[in-house]
Amino acid sequence: MDRLTSLQTQAIYAVIKKTGILYEAILHEMTDHIASALEEDAMLSVQNFDEKLSAYVNSYKMVALTTAARKQETLRDRFYLKTFLSRFYTPKYCAMALLLCTVCYMCTFNHYIELALSVVYFVCLLALIGITFIKKYRAKAPFVARLTQTGGIYLAILLFMISKAHRILGEDSLIAQLLTSVATGLLFTACINIYFASKHFNRQQQCIN
Repeated sequence: MDRLTSLQTQAIYAVIKKTGILYEAILHEMTDHIASALEEDAMLSVQNFDEKLSAYVNSYKMVALTTAARKQETLRDRFYLKTFLSRFYTPKYCAMALLLCTVCYMCTFNHYIELALSVVYFVCLLALIGITFIKKYRAKAPFVARLTQTGGIYLAILLFMISKAHRILGEDSLIAQLLTSVATGLLFTACINIYFASKHFNRQQQCIN
């Protein structure tokens, strides 16, 4: 048997998906690796493909491949996170953060606008839950899903808690208003950055694939 069919390749990909790897580029690399290993097996045939695939999956080779893939995922996480954080230092995002912090400060004087911000918080929370737990959306935003897995998202939770400082220090506290404004502005800037960074990374993966 020279080369695997597309259906057989899809079967390998379906098995690889169960490892929990989120980045498509790594999944395709793993699929190609297993496909090449099976094609080199002189005993492989259409009839025993499932048996050979099962044997590979349950062997030490699969353990070694998954371990290497996890290391690649960690390296990719670091690269993406570094790229994501470096965008905050660009003039565009510095100006955006300053503008959003100023707008949020102005909003502290209007309870109706503050209520609208709470609705935006709720929508962002629903989106985060969806990306974390729904496979369809998790695959579309692997960078965000990995942030939740690796704990980077807790920075956003910290900013969210700081943004509610007025609940502890009092509605009329200037320090609370400033903390709320800065934290909320940075949180919204981070959300916008995550959105565009995720689109950028997805385009990168499509180019790789």
